[in-house]
Amino acid sequence: MISKIIFSVLFYVALSGAGTLSFIGKSHKGDNPLLNYVVNNSLRAHPVLAKLQLRTMEDSWNSMMVSPEQAQFMANLIKLIKGNKTIEVGMYTGYNTLSMALAIPEDGRVVACEINDDYVQIAKPYFKEAGVEKKIDIQHQIALKTLDELLEAGEAETYDFVFIDADKKNYDNYYEKSLQLIRKGGIIAIDNVLWGGKVINPDKDDVTSQTIDQLNKKLHKDQRVDLSMLTKVKLKSNPWLYVNNYSRDIVREAFKHPAVQSIKQNMSEEELQKLECHFTWDLQKEDADLNYLEIKFTESLSILTDHGRKFRQRELNFCAYIYHLQGFDDKARECLEKAKEVRNDNSYNIVTYGNLAWLHHHMADDTMANVYLEKLAQISGAFPAPEKELLHEVLSEKAWSFLSFNKKHYIKAKEIFHEALQKEPEDKEWNTGYAFALFHLEGLEIREDRRVPFEESPAVKQLKRALKLDPDNAMIHVFMGLKCYKNKRNAEAWEHMKHAIDMAPYDLSVVLSVAKFMKKEQCYDMALGVLKKMLEKAPDSSRLHHEIANNYRWKAMQMGDTHNPVLLSHCIHHLEEGARLNPHFVYPQIELALRYSEVGNYAKAKQKFQELFARPNLQPADLQAWHRIYGDFNMYRLGSEATAVKHYKEGMALQKVSTEWRICKNRLQKVISNTRKDVYQIREFMNSLRENSLHNEK
Repeated sequence: MISKIIFSVLFYVALSGAGTLSFIGKSHKGDNPLLNYVVNNSLRAHPVLAKLQLRTMEDSWNSMMVSPEQAQFMANLIKLIKGNKTIEVGMYTGYNTLSMALAIPEDGRVVACEINDDYVQIAKPYFKEAGVEKKIDIQHQIALKTLDELLEAGEAETYDFVFIDADKKNYDNYYEKSLQLIRKGGIIAIDNVLWGGKVINPDKDDVTSQTIDQLNKKLHKDQRVDLSMLTKVKLKSNPWLYVNNYSRDIVREAFKHPAVQSIKQNMSEEELQKLECHFTWDLQKEDADLNYLEIKFTESLSILTDHGRKFRQRELNFCAYIYHLQGFDDKARECLEKAKEVRNDNSYNIVTYGNLAWLHHHMADDTMANVYLEKLAQISGAFPAPEKELLHEVLSEKAWSFLSFNKKHYIKAKEIFHEALQKEPEDKEWNTGYAFALFHLEGLEIREDRRVPFEESPAVKQLKRALKLDPDNAMIHVFMGLKCYKNKRNAEAWEHMKHAIDMAPYDLSVVLSVAKFMKKEQCYDMALGVLKKMLEKAPDSSRLHHEIANNYRWKAMQMGDTHNPVLLSHCIHHLEEGARLNPHFVYPQIELALRYSEVGNYAKAKQKFQELFARPNLQPADLQAWHRIYGDFNMYRLGSEATAVKHYKEGMALQKVSTEWRICKNRLQKVISNTRKDVYQIREFMNSLRENSLHNEK
């Protein structure tokens, strides 16, 4: 069910004659002391609204006017849902249109449909006097045409509130088109749904009553919306007993709907903090390369494979959170809407609903935030007490998110997987996750020159166990292959890599990992074959284009012909294609600048280097790569050793944020080995960095 609300409201003055019921009139008729009391003790009419009401009362059809208390009720609903865009189908003299315009923000919009020019001319001066004429878009044509035009203009699901009060024969058409235009969490109010009571047993010749009756029955069964039909009647047997008195009980009935009732609850961050989702897992944007994560997960999601479907919801949730951290909340919401459709089992939607609650809260839409809080409150385990165990699916997604986000969270991922294994030692996912966490942690140790022998490696032992439990998992073979390769067990490494690519030839992560292994083994043609096959499946993958470019470059070096025009041309083509597909992927573009210099285009190379360096908020790893590669450009292309040294030092000063740090260090050590006047200064610089590093470790 989508969260769109239909208030089928009786906004109509009628005579007795509906069985044993009679209807309370509208307050502006002045014929009911109780409604007069309501007006005197609740109405807060704008002065121009009062003037327009008096002008409307001069019209012979003034009974069509929405009464002041009814207009105020709708205006309050609009404010409660933070409405910005509204539609009125049937403006009449504009009383309710003006009321809605006064209720919405300055940048809001009311689309007012009215076919009668006389009524339009009555309304306009009052809109101007109230200072809201710019908010009101009067559509002086058939209402259905206006609604069609709004849909054709791409405004589906962008309106917050629709009020339908026009020709009854088209009510169903107005409803269907309004449902397309209204956003999730929006409200459609429909007038005259009881039609003076004649909908109970409509005469055969009474087409209008039959039409309204059919719509009411349709609405009752329509699972696309949540429905409340509000009435105001009195029992003839007791003329003083009012059922659903307008000022009290209709409002009470309306607020029974969860999406509206929840607005009354002062939702606090404390309540949201109880949720288990990405927003509460301490995943800070400062700790990760958001652009790279966006590329990695969006490319993975774009490739539908049997292997990938299992993790689709997890990836959509993760990608949505990355979009949020980047400031793209609309994209985040799209991802989460897709995520909640992946699986119908509520236990799989706990994280998704939690993310949606937080996202809507950040988007200042606490109405929808509370809708998801209420959904979660109904799911066992959604609000776990400290001693209560998390559901398997929630714990799993939390651990994998830690493993995917940043190396800072590897230990937390390992701890979750390890703890889960104590309770379910034979579980495939826990064993695989624990193996992957150990693999990544040992990778960090290797970078620090703390190698673990193959036979003693906890990661190797756990990978072997995981492989026994899940022999068809291609990534386990990839990680085993890499472990073998690092320990000079190349034959075993090749065996694992071949298994991996045979199992998952169209899994992007597997293909890229296997191709990089082949590149290290200097099997460039083999790597290109694997990559190009994958490119047919994923032509828009910037990571694929980057890896293909690298292989062409290394193939040229293998041939001893680093300036081979054909291979360099292929290399540059794929780097440019990657930059076109993802202009925010910086590292390949730094390489592209260097490739331009290798074909003799120094002007283009300099321009590219300068353009990249001028970008705001470069990631430290990208900035370090820029200094190293720009240093190489100056050292090996321009012959400016002094400038190169300056940039190698700048790169090292950024500390060990990437493997480029070690390359900068090696470049400086190579310079020191040559005869230079400033060798002492370079050594002093490197010693100071080493001392600072030791001090920080202590």
